[in-house]
Amino acid sequence: MQLSTEETTPDTGITGVLAESTALAFATLSVLPLDVTDSRRPSKVDAKDGGFTHVNLEQTWVGQDYYNPFHRTGLALDQPYVDVVDRREYPRMPWQDIGACVFGDGARDVARHFVHRWNFIKTEKKKSLVSYPLLLPRDGPLSSQHEPDPFKQMLEAAVSCQTQILRSCGEWSSGIPPEQSILNAYLKLIEEAEHVIYIENQFFITSIAGSVGNEIGDALFKRIVRAHKDGKNFKVIVVSPLLPEFDGEIGEASGTAIHTVLHWNYHSMFHGEKSLMQRLTNEVGVPSNYIMFFGLRKHDKLKGVPVTELIYVHSKLMIVDDRKTIIGSANINDRSLTGRRDSEIAVLVNDVEMIESKMDSEVYQVGKFSHSLRMRIFREHLGMVSADGAEEVLCDPVSDQCFKQVLVKTAAKNSFIFDEVFHCLPCDMVTTFSEARARKVRLNCCCLTSQWSFLVVIATDLK
Repeated sequence: MQLSTEETTPDTGITGVLAESTALAFATLSVLPLDVTDSRRPSKVDAKDGGFTHVNLEQTWVGQDYYNPFHRTGLALDQPYVDVVDRREYPRMPWQDIGACVFGDGARDVARHFVHRWNFIKTEKKKSLVSYPLLLPRDGPLSSQHEPDPFKQMLEAAVSCQTQILRSCGEWSSGIPPEQSILNAYLKLIEEAEHVIYIENQFFITSIAGSVGNEIGDALFKRIVRAHKDGKNFKVIVVSPLLPEFDGEIGEASGTAIHTVLHWNYHSMFHGEKSLMQRLTNEVGVPSNYIMFFGLRKHDKLKGVPVTELIYVHSKLMIVDDRKTIIGSANINDRSLTGRRDSEIAVLVNDVEMIESKMDSEVYQVGKFSHSLRMRIFREHLGMVSADGAEEVLCDPVSDQCFKQVLVKTAAKNSFIFDEVFHCLPCDMVTTFSEARARKVRLNCCCLTSQWSFLVVIATDLK
């Protein structure tokens, strides 16, 4: 997943303060294991020497890195090596995340954005303090002599791309009228998508829900309806967390924050007349012919007993047609996308170096960066990291072989098995808080065959 460019960038029509640019970028998935257990003895901390004396370096997840918000006992930010979850009793919650590293002109735009925000905050809040200086953006051409040595090998192996830095920012964060170029990019790429959209995001709270402003849900709805009317094979694949990452327990008073986010996520996805799935049901009949929502879950053994935990999806990613990719910090919600609340940044990667693949069973030119990133993600989520023949099966995401026989079938099977073995939440059969409270994890059960991670179904067609 390496890319660079020396070519002129075409007009994408996405407006923003930062200009389009040529750049070098890398996308990475976490290379750390997604294990849900790490039950070696807890770390003990000697506060006198800063907490380093008795740290158990044999642990993969030291101290508060062994984390699960559903089972933590506290959070002491000044004691990072002290366990806040009893690792002998509870599994950890693994995270799925994707980030990008940008070089060249794109990196300079990121630096200019930082300088802009730094100087604004300095002027607003620390104007009189000389220890917080105003910054000047670097000018002039970028030269390879300034590239740090550790990156030389990556630069030599890079392939061509075009990038544009995107952001959400406004008066409070940058002293400018609200900018929402991240949202603009999402909407434009969805509208222009020809075959497939792959989304990983921590939230899915969008305009379909009624009182939400961002139009991503509407854009997906319109694009799917257009594909249906045109008789085109078109797919949208969304991966999102099974539950929000908040303290508390679902169905209990402590789970208020969880319930609130679930309410908005579900009303955007499939609950109510304004939800995406319900509106699509009215227009296309069977929404799952075009769109499916998935989550991730993992299992392991703790003290010889099978345990499970969801994999928390923290990514903010969209790949379109294996040719264009957005990677950034913005969730699918108004807080991240409107420019009036949280400040966010992202990079739009447009592939220019193409390789031959397949799309809808036809020969199709895909981007070397976007395609390889999606393939690596699919391999990981489906437990096919080293599987023979995975390239042939997964290269065409809209084919029945990939979408129905691999993605949907695997997710449905895993959902059934996890429910039978662990009585997981959320679950289609649990529709009230009282049912959720009555549903207990069953521990006297058999262990499943271990894979890298498990794809499970979040939403299916409405009946």
